[in-house]
Amino acid sequence: MEELEKLRDEILTCKRCHLAADCMGPVPFEGRASEIMVIGRNPGDTEDEYGRLFIGRAGKRLDKALWWMGLKRWDVYITNLIKCFTERNRPPELGEIFSCSQWLKMEIAILQPKLILVFRNDAWKYVSGNSEGVTKFAGQLVSTRDDLISAGMVYKKVQFKMIGFPHPSAALRTVKWDRLLNEAALKTARIISEMQSVGYMEMRNDPA
Repeated sequence: MEELEKLRDEILTCKRCHLAADCMGPVPFEGRASEIMVIGRNPGDTEDEYGRLFIGRAGKRLDKALWWMGLKRWDVYITNLIKCFTERNRPPELGEIFSCSQWLKMEIAILQPKLILVFRNDAWKYVSGNSEGVTKFAGQLVSTRDDLISAGMVYKKVQFKMIGFPHPSAALRTVKWDRLLNEAALKTARIISEMQSVGYMEMRNDPA
């Protein structure tokens, strides 16, 4: 999609805040234009080094979770709330979220996803508008947040649904988070199947 490729180039040269100067550079989205969007918080040190999202052990754990949902990486569009690595992988500051979230708003407006899978508390709180963490909402379908999308001449408001998940890296650290991620993935598989059955969403199973 031409609009997304243009946006990728703009993200790669972003200097809206200081983060790009303190890391290898912004890490843009990957995957394809899809009805399902995956949003994490920010790249880790490995992602920063290689310039790709969700690689290494956390990436393999994400792939497993997607498989439990009946999906592959090829089926989804993957991005982050924050495009740059934060020092020691600290939580992003409010100013950084404000600057960088403008890219995410544009991605959603262009892609117009039907379902967004949100990983990690910080990303969940921003995208959902809920002050409570993702644990309470893991595997639950939540309604769209209308005020998230930039309205105006270029970008339209987009209606979407979202589901929260603990981050794959957390699932690698403790049995509790691993179990919660698995349970949420299984619930999501049923939700996606129901969405398909009523014609809300169509999934193409192209080969990777």
